[in-house]
Amino acid sequence: MRYAIKVREKGRKKWQFLTSRGGLTNLRVHAARWSTREPCDTLIADNAADNPEWDFKVVDMGSGRTPTR
Repeated sequence: MRYAIKVREKGRKKWQFLTSRGGLTNLRVHAARWSTREPCDTLIADNAADNPEWDFKVVDMGSGRTPTR
């Protein structure tokens, strides 16, 4: 699995991985991961409007960077 989602509260500096159990963690091993970017983008699109106090981003777990679209 190559892609994961990171979240942070708006105004905060630290990002955390979104986990498959619905929580947050700093450990990569517990991150919810997908093989393609599309499910990540869909999850963010479906949930961002309901959670305006949070920032979301997709992370490429292979490189550790935020991929460009």
